[in-house]
Amino acid sequence: MASFLKNNFSNYLWVTLFTIGIFFIFYLFLYRVPLDERNLLKNTKYTLAIVTSDWHYKDDSGVGVDYEYFINDKYYYKTSNIRVRKGEKYIIVYDSLNPNTHCLLNNYELSDTIIPPKNGWKYNEVPIPIDSAYIRNIIR
Repeated sequence: MASFLKNNFSNYLWVTLFTIGIFFIFYLFLYRVPLDERNLLKNTKYTLAIVTSDWHYKDDSGVGVDYEYFINDKYYYKTSNIRVRKGEKYIIVYDSLNPNTHCLLNNYELSDTIIPPKNGWKYNEVPIPIDSAYIRNIIR
């Protein structure tokens, strides 16, 4: 009888730990991303991104086009699965506290004459009109 209770308790313990582990994984995936989005909306800044490659299917950085942006004396290199052409410049919205959290806005193409400040623009400083409601919808 003691052996039966011991085995039953052991099985119960493993099932409980497994269930807690599954909930923890769901928590990480479901709540971590929205936290980044909230920070992006809270600490929003804008800068210029330059598309540096043509569309590629196989590359170390993934599928899509490569682009770069420059913030506070540091270059950031990313890849996105969007249809743009090499050499084009677009507005990028980023989290001023964590510039790796960003979103490329491929419907806001910039001319070659626009030079962003090294720490980016605030919303009211962006040199072309942008729609904040549209940007919020893209980020979410």
